[in-house]
Amino acid sequence: MSKAFLGYKRILAATDFSEWGDCALRRAVWIAQISHSPLVAAHVVADLRKAVHQTSYHSRIEFLEGHEERFQRELRSGSDAKLKRAIAGLGTPGVDIRYETLLGEPYTELIHSVQQEKYDLVVVGTRGHSAIKRLVLGSTAKRLVRKCPASVWVAKHQQKPPTCIVAAVDMSHVSRRAFREAVWVAQRTGAGLHVLHVIEGTGIPSDLLDTEVAGRASHSLRQTIEAEVKQAFEKFVGEASHDCATQERHLCWGSPANETLALADRLHADLIVLGTVGRTGVQGLLLGNTAENVLVHSNCDVLTVKPADFVSPIQPATWELHPGPERRTT
Repeated sequence: MSKAFLGYKRILAATDFSEWGDCALRRAVWIAQISHSPLVAAHVVADLRKAVHQTSYHSRIEFLEGHEERFQRELRSGSDAKLKRAIAGLGTPGVDIRYETLLGEPYTELIHSVQQEKYDLVVVGTRGHSAIKRLVLGSTAKRLVRKCPASVWVAKHQQKPPTCIVAAVDMSHVSRRAFREAVWVAQRTGAGLHVLHVIEGTGIPSDLLDTEVAGRASHSLRQTIEAEVKQAFEKFVGEASHDCATQERHLCWGSPANETLALADRLHADLIVLGTVGRTGVQGLLLGNTAENVLVHSNCDVLTVKPADFVSPIQPATWELHPGPERRTT
């Protein structure tokens, strides 16, 4: 029997003060409420050329002379004031919210923050442009999904709690972790939980799959494979979701990304949950790009989960990133 997921202990929400950043903050507040956990709202000042014009003349001179303390203090002060206003507008009863401003490349500094502060969930926003989806914060969400050691919840346009969740599993250890997180969300929202496993038939000719198996009359190779996978799938779901009664199981052939997206669209799902490193076993490599394809093309929130032993390719910072997350002032 697998160990149940007990909830998120520390949550980091990234915002760029856009409507998508606001969406991420609101989603993070809701997760913090159902987790009974503290939340830190973070903004990363990345464009120093633009930011330098927001500081005083004296701080700019000191910055050019190599004295960065006043310059950084003024940058953080302006960003902190925006964060305080954003938090005040959320209405967050019962949630302990702090804020912090980081300086540098957004995805790198957010990962550094996760490494230093031990967050187990990062929430970030995303938007789409015409037929090609782009991620806000300069593809920060995509890079976090690839390299952040914590789970990453990518919030899109939904504000309501999820009512329909699709958990895509490949029966690897990481998909077991992802499925447990999906079960936890479903338990706290009463959402319908749909578990999907896709049998990949890529590279196997259809006529071979339809060939009868020796010694098994009227059973094709396709039927034999499907029967064996179904048995393993039923065992996997039963072991990983023993506390969740409301679930429906889906087993099909095809591309994992395509079938996940198709099922989510058909069900009008609010959330897709999946692991980011599976059968390949290669550190930092997405399972057949399934997670990334789902992230880019889905119309709903996406929660991606890393293996327990995942090590980020981003080296931890050897310096203190911030004087410490500040408590919200009312």
